[in-house]
Amino acid sequence: MEKQCSLIRESLTDFPQPPNRTNHNAMYGPIQDVFGAAKEGKVLVEDNSPNSSSETDADVDHGDCKEWKFATQKEVLLRKCKSVSASTLLRKLRWSTLGLQFDWSKVSFDSPL
Repeated sequence: MEKQCSLIRESLTDFPQPPNRTNHNAMYGPIQDVFGAAKEGKVLVEDNSPNSSSETDADVDHGDCKEWKFATQKEVLLRKCKSVSASTLLRKLRWSTLGLQFDWSKVSFDSPL
């Protein structure tokens, strides 16, 4: 039982951390500390600031995603932009990858004789 609780805790706190990917990456890009943000009642908002483009994730294609960051409820009311609560993201977290990703498109399989 103790090991199961440990795995559940890790699946919510450690596994969804970048560079691991989750089901949210396609929409929001890498999200840092969803669990902590949910505990603090924060909201993920679309960052429209001019210096929001990040060179650090240049190797990861997020499509036409904009930058997203966590903010307080008060900041969201002032900005009036697209947002989603961290608790909603945590509740809708379905999967996360672990470790480096393998590019299966470059694999060639030998045909059996």
